[in-house]
Amino acid sequence: MSQTRQASQHVASLEEYAAENAALATRAHRLVDALDARSFNSAPRPGAWSVGQCLQHMTETHALYATPLNQAIDEARGSGKVDQGSIGKRFGWFERWFISSLEPPPRQRFKAPKKVQPGAEVDKDSVCQGYFDRLTGCLELRRRAEGLDLYRLRIKSPLAGWIRFRLGAAFSILTVHDQRHLWQAEQVLLNLPPRERE
Repeated sequence: MSQTRQASQHVASLEEYAAENAALATRAHRLVDALDARSFNSAPRPGAWSVGQCLQHMTETHALYATPLNQAIDEARGSGKVDQGSIGKRFGWFERWFISSLEPPPRQRFKAPKKVQPGAEVDKDSVCQGYFDRLTGCLELRRRAEGLDLYRLRIKSPLAGWIRFRLGAAFSILTVHDQRHLWQAEQVLLNLPPRERE
């Protein structure tokens, strides 16, 4: 089973998640470190997002998920809902579809909910620091969740309260969502005039 297929079906181990998290950080640094504020905010065409808007969107999405993830982990720790074994388990059909639909390059496009729509112009330093801080915080959440039943525990989607995700699926959603928008940001940079790529 491919790594992408695995991500849409099963909980990543703590070691796998840490490696994915580090890969996201490395990829983001490679993308943004050499950009000045103008390039960070430049879009290839009207209505398209800039690199900065992609990162702000990812940061805001992480921020929204952090609260229900923290609450679910705290409640599970308090009630002793430990891992009951994961052999043969996988995410539900909707979770598998949703994670697969987020994988880059995008086969389906979604309008970003208002809660996570980026501003017209963003500050490079604060957005980048916010994104890297959120990556670190999400890894810490995953460490805190180790030993819990990530197939049994669920959270409400912070963007659609009628949807519930398994805890393990929520972590996978954040990873694949970041991969999608880093890919988008890379395409933005490729489509900018050469003078605006620095």
